[in-house]
Amino acid sequence: MEATLLAISGAFILILLGIIGFFLKSFNNNVLRLNDSSMSLEKASIELSTTVKYMQGNCNLRHQNIDKRLDAHANEIKIHTKEIAAIKSKIS
Repeated sequence: MEATLLAISGAFILILLGIIGFFLKSFNNNVLRLNDSSMSLEKASIELSTTVKYMQGNCNLRHQNIDKRLDAHANEIKIHTKEIAAIKSKIS
């Protein structure tokens, strides 16, 4: 009687250990996939921040160029305004 009870309880414990092992393996696989996803997300974030920094650098260079052009045009407008005023004073 004790031998059969011991055999049944041993088999039951082995089945429970197998179930626990299965769930631990599944959990481990999920953790590994989550880690891979996290690494991919981190790489994408780094690439995106690098791209944004590059674009900001280009914007700064473009704005400097545009500011130079605007200043040059403003100076030309001032010169033309003076010339127009001189011509108007000669006419009147």
